[in-house]
Amino acid sequence: MILAEVESEQSACSHERNVKISCFPLRDERDQVSGWASIIRDFTEEKQAQELLLRTEKLSVVRELAAGIAHEIRNPLTSVKGFLQLLKSQALENGIYYDIMLSEMDRIDLILGEMLMLAKPQIAHF
Repeated sequence: MILAEVESEQSACSHERNVKISCFPLRDERDQVSGWASIIRDFTEEKQAQELLLRTEKLSVVRELAAGIAHEIRNPLTSVKGFLQLLKSQALENGIYYDIMLSEMDRIDLILGEMLMLAKPQIAHF
């Protein structure tokens, strides 16, 4: 029978540790409590591994979201850019405005490409 379990963060020499303390009674042959025993278990590394896994999962979700957003923006951007190029080829004047619009669309496409590069899964090193 465990009387109590306590999880605590202890700091010694600026190193924080996560420990679990379990206390239970020691009984004699008459089943009377003759003393107490305690077990202190350090689970710092387990907790750090869990936190790393959680951060990794969150980053994975962010990467997927970024890739989805980039694709959703890039699809209509490609259509608009194609139609602008058609309009430019048929325009008799003010071609410079089409050049500016196309240049800005290229810039957006470059930014989306960078987002997609960041969204690619990376190899985790543990």
